Amino acid sequence: MKEEQIKNLSDDQLKNKLKGASSVLKVSLVLFIIYATYMIYSLLTGSWELNVSSGVVILFFLAVIFPNYTLRKQLKEEIDERNAGR
Repeated sequence: MKEEQIKNLSDDQLKNKLKGASSVLKVSLVLFIIYATYMIYSLLTGSWELNVSSGVVILFFLAVIFPNYTLRKQLKEEIDERNAGR
């Protein structure tokens, strides 16, 4: 989300977007940890086979986690900035 759009949001909208972004980030991280645990288990048992889908899953998680983390950080900064101005 662009910085200009964040500044135009009301306090309630900012809090709702932050709550949603936090939820998506938590779910993504939990799913990533489960997938990483599965990968490590498969490597240790010798049943892991490298294929395209394993790379795509990791790229999907990275494509969800990093932009969402950045958005969450921007929203928190805007909320903190507004609260400091009061």
